This record gives sequence, C-alpha cells and structure tokens, in this order.
Amino acid sequence: MSALLDQLKLVAALLAIAAFLYAAFRLFGLKGLLAATAGLGLLLIYRKGRNDGSTHQIEKERTDADSAVRESVQARHDAARRDADPERLRDDDGFKRRA
Repeated sequence: MSALLDQLKLVAALLAIAAFLYAAFRLFGLKGLLAATAGLGLLLIYRKGRNDGSTHQIEKERTDADSAVRESVQARHDAARRDADPERLRDDDGFKRRA
C-alpha cells in the first residue's frame, strides 16, 4: 500500500511539473520554459540538500542521546558499586560539618 502511494505521489508530482513547464512555454515561449526549468532545478536541489542536512542532524542527535544514556547508565552502575561497599560508609568526603 505504501509503495503504491509513493508511486501515486511521484506520478502526481511529475504531472504537476509537466503542466507547469507547458504553461511556462505557452505563456513565455522558449526562454520562459528554460527559466522555469532552471528554477525548478534549483528548487529541487535546495530541497534535496535541506533534506540531507536534516537527516544528518537527526542521526547526530540520536547518537548524542545514545552516548548520554550510556554515560548515565555507567555512572549509575559505578555509584551503586561504590555505595555497595560497607567499609566506605564512614569515609571522609572532605566536607566540614558542624557538630
């Protein structure tokens, strides 16, 4: 179903582009057609670059989040291991407390 929908979107986009280029040719002639083609080309290049950039940003954020989760799990594990030793309960932490 998704593949059919993707193909339908592609066909609709191609028909819209063809209609736009035909209208540009009919209204403005060959120079209008070339200008419209160049404009559409620049628009498609811009959208492709923007999509690639956002994909890269999403992947970077995902890897950063994964590393933060790994670090927090490791810190929690280290704290639990350190606190599990009953000999360390009375260790001095260097903080001066008033009696």
